Amino acid sequence: MELLRAVLDADEPTAAGVAAELVRHDMLVMPAPGRYLLTEFATGIGGAASPDTGAVKAAISWFVDQAVAADRARDRYAAKVSPAYDTIGAPKFRTPADAMAWYTPHHSWFMALLNDLVDRKWYELSITLAEAVFGLAGHNGLHRDQVDAATHAVHSLNALYWKPGWIGGDAESDDRTRQYDLRFARFKMKLASALRNLGDLDGALVALEEAEERGRALADVRVLAAVARGRGWLLYTAGDWVEAERELRRARVLDDAFGNLRRIALGKRRLGAVLSRLGRFEEALAELDGAAAAMLELGDHIAHARVLTETGALFVAADEPQKAIAPLTTALATTEHEEAGCDAYLADIYRYLAQAHKHLNDPSYAEHCFTKAVEHYRRAHRDTDAAAVESTWHES
Repeated sequence: MELLRAVLDADEPTAAGVAAELVRHDMLVMPAPGRYLLTEFATGIGGAASPDTGAVKAAISWFVDQAVAADRARDRYAAKVSPAYDTIGAPKFRTPADAMAWYTPHHSWFMALLNDLVDRKWYELSITLAEAVFGLAGHNGLHRDQVDAATHAVHSLNALYWKPGWIGGDAESDDRTRQYDLRFARFKMKLASALRNLGDLDGALVALEEAEERGRALADVRVLAAVARGRGWLLYTAGDWVEAERELRRARVLDDAFGNLRRIALGKRRLGAVLSRLGRFEEALAELDGAAAAMLELGDHIAHARVLTETGALFVAADEPQKAIAPLTTALATTEHEEAGCDAYLADIYRYLAQAHKHLNDPSYAEHCFTKAVEHYRRAHRDTDAAAVESTWHES
């Protein structure tokens, strides 16, 4: 109750009314008088009016703000669509682990809240929550939640486009159309990423094509570069490394024109992985070294660890397992420090460490790393990867 009063800046009777409203809509439960807990599931209520509707919206907005703050704490470097990310005040979470510890137990509640916001037609708030949920769910490997979040966001954008007063100007104004197209493209790229992680490569390609169509209409170099990077990584996943290289080099030309160091570094990391698959190890190492230097310059330690993981994988593939140990060990130390939301990253590191130590005739530690890889893949809900590792390990 004290928390609700603080959120609403209201007296106790008003806070009690809001709490009762949230209980009525299955957003809170009351295990004891004056004590409330988030429910596991909330039910959509289709915008039902009540005397406390405004206060309920304020309370829900507070939860959305917390989700935004958690997503920003989890990955403060990622580009975001919602202006809510630009208005975050003092940090609400000290570390990424704090943010994930707050979000993870209630992820189903937030997905239900997202449905509720769409039913209420609170579209701008639903877009903001969708973006936060997308980022947080991705770190937990909850890619189906990501698909639902991105789909909700696109639905809300379509509804907002025809709503008087959104952004400003009439439905035909250039600024209104540009803002809509830009946000639509970015959420379609998010959708493509989640679908790729779920193995739906055809669906991911369709989403990228829709994003590219908006990017061309906008003549936005950043969108077109991001689409090319996404398509390159999709082709890499599909095993078409020659076409993947072509797309990633096209993205580089566009990224160089814009000059964003982070995007250039991301392209280098992905191109390094592709060139390694093609057996062009010296070229691949040069790309990865450039990516590592850029991520260190940006201060993004997790992204730097991801580059080191690719570097270790390269040395394993090049049959130089001894050289793989140092980058993989450094990547492991950095990623373990994050504590939460990095299971998929940890799984990749352990996977390559297992291979390296096996080649170095250290079967005991290799078996330990193999077991940890499977464990972390399962924690990250990447059961297909876990099964693939188990299969190849037992066959070898």
